[in-house]
Amino acid sequence: MKLSWKSLIYIAIILAGIAFFFQLLFAPGEATEISLDEAITMSQGNRIKELVIDEDVLLITTVDGTELRAIIGYLNYIDLQELKLNLTGVDYKVKPSGFEWGGLLISFLPLIFIGGLLFFLFRRAQGANRQAMSFGR
Repeated sequence: MKLSWKSLIYIAIILAGIAFFFQLLFAPGEATEISLDEAITMSQGNRIKELVIDEDVLLITTVDGTELRAIIGYLNYIDLQELKLNLTGVDYKVKPSGFEWGGLLISFLPLIFIGGLLFFLFRRAQGANRQAMSFGR
């Protein structure tokens, strides 16, 4: 069974649709956003159960189970302690930052595009040579 280009495109569209559907269906709920000052006030009042520093976001789980988030920018753990963030009795984690795939993709996208263009140009040129030499038949 030979697959044509059209059938491959249809398969890719169907797979993208299924992935989009599952992304919408199983998307996690958004946490309520609060300011950094409110987060510090909550920590001083011992109302924080768990704290996760995820790049530029502070993910907070309160004692009653509410999930909150605060934007901290480029502050790190030491900067937060200097701002009087009280972490006594709080489970806290610092997630390592991930790899920036978007920057890598943008860097290689022109090379992929030029390579694809050359591939299709040379593919078309293969058939042109046979056609040009058959004019006398």
